[in-house]
Amino acid sequence: MSEHCEIAIIGAGPAGLSAALRAADSGASCILLEAAPRIANTLRGYQKAKHVMAEPSALPLRSGLSFGAGPRERILQTWEQELDQSRVRRRFDARVTAIEGACGAFRLSLAGGGSVAANHVVLAIGLQGNVRRLDVPGEELPRVCYRLEDPDEFRDELIVVVGAGDAGIEDALALMKRNRVILVNRGECVANCTPGNLDAVMAAIADGGIECRHQTTIETIEVGATGAFPLQLIAQGRQGTEKIHCHRVIARLGADPPRRLLEGFGIAFPNADRDALPMLGADGESSVPGLYVAGALAGYPLIKPAMNQGQDVVDRILGRTVEPVDEPALKAKLALFRAQGSVDTRLAEIQRTVGLFAGISRAQLRDMLLASEILAPPAGETVFRHNDYSTSFYSIVAGDARARVPDWDAEIVLRAGEFFGEMGLISGRRRSATVNAGESCVLIETPRHAMLKLLSIESVHRRIDQVAIRRAIHRYVGLFLEDAELDHLARQARVKRCAAGELLFREGDAADGLYLIRRGSVTVSRRIGGREIVLSYVAAGGYVGEMALVSGKPRYATVRAVGGTEVIVLDAELIKESLNKPPQNSAAN
Repeated sequence: MSEHCEIAIIGAGPAGLSAALRAADSGASCILLEAAPRIANTLRGYQKAKHVMAEPSALPLRSGLSFGAGPRERILQTWEQELDQSRVRRRFDARVTAIEGACGAFRLSLAGGGSVAANHVVLAIGLQGNVRRLDVPGEELPRVCYRLEDPDEFRDELIVVVGAGDAGIEDALALMKRNRVILVNRGECVANCTPGNLDAVMAAIADGGIECRHQTTIETIEVGATGAFPLQLIAQGRQGTEKIHCHRVIARLGADPPRRLLEGFGIAFPNADRDALPMLGADGESSVPGLYVAGALAGYPLIKPAMNQGQDVVDRILGRTVEPVDEPALKAKLALFRAQGSVDTRLAEIQRTVGLFAGISRAQLRDMLLASEILAPPAGETVFRHNDYSTSFYSIVAGDARARVPDWDAEIVLRAGEFFGEMGLISGRRRSATVNAGESCVLIETPRHAMLKLLSIESVHRRIDQVAIRRAIHRYVGLFLEDAELDHLARQARVKRCAAGELLFREGDAADGLYLIRRGSVTVSRRIGGREIVLSYVAAGGYVGEMALVSGKPRYATVRAVGGTEVIVLDAELIKESLNKPPQNSAAN
């Protein structure tokens, strides 16, 4: 026989606990279902005595569940006490395997038999059951793990922590007190973490407490070749291939939504990317009416925002008008945005206009906007100039902007929905053009650190990459191409990441293509007197390989990557087909 309630809450993490307490305090019949034996399974998996931060510090806590910065154990004890003192019905070891029915008549099936009937469902199961693996040979070796239970267990070891998000940084900081720690980060800098963790890890790196390998990926983990170190890592980084000898590896690579399970519940996703979050309305309701998503699965990975959102979801289910806690700040931010209506209306308009943001959750968009500024510069005002060192990223939400590249006769019009500043984002180099505001121009100016955080989302990274490749081709070889031809060339281009010293091509080779350097630099050398002599360096924004293409002769020089370098490679035959085309004003640069 099924239990029946008004609201069934699945998951006893911060969002689920907050939602359950709100429902119980409001007099609504509810049940809290948790697959694990106890509450807060993710928090319980944090390292022993870990100091849990209450970020963002400026965001108030509106949940009825207590929370403040402090050790993991104290927070768990407080939550358990408050849950025991509440009227929340709960069931542990109650894994939900299916959700059927519709709003007002949902039926939740439980593993091992039994079911629950509910009018509404709040899904707050988090992500930690779907931890990302290293996906390299050796990832299952005994000393490779994906969580850290007690940092005091290890002393005088060399430990490699892979991943520079909050979890990886916190593990590295805890371990460095008694060990030598190497933090491996595939990005060019630490970006995808809270401000408190960023300050702490940068101080530790500066003081020598943590060694950091940026732009580095692990290729293989092997049993150590010497008795001193049980493991040997083969990594590719800025300086090329590196062997790192260590005692153990702790990989903290985040987690993916349990997509197959959610799609089985009928919940839709915006795209096929593995890191995509469910499509949700402004109130947290999924594509299934009456089925809401809360917490990390809704785009709120931090504890305090997840707790606030869990409570808000229940208030909306109960028919209360509730304003998100960050609403006043966003209202002020969006004051210059000319579209009328509520914050949610304006956010929806931004996502419709700027395709770059179409695949991110509303929570991720709000977080990005809180770090950004909305600008409405008068027509003709300069946004940035050629050769400026500024690194902000700009999205056009209304009107247009005008870009002018040195040595070009034509002005390029950038329209609503487009973005610019991606070259500085990718390479950190000076601006390649001067951009002025056009008529009725409204821009979102996003700091580089906030955009680097968004680049961890597959759909955002892919779209910026596509546009950056097209614009680089247009800038250097596509001035006379029609749009269709330029698009074809861009689709065929490939991005090649080169380690230090890696050969792009050798003197005497046949010309296979053109190389546009978008990050790092290369050396150009020739054999003179039996020795290879470096003639020049070419940095990001330049290109190599054009002379052999034009002359049809073999390569006249050897080109090697200097450090962690990225190049866009264009096939020689495709470029030859594109030569001597009539001039066109193509897409924006």
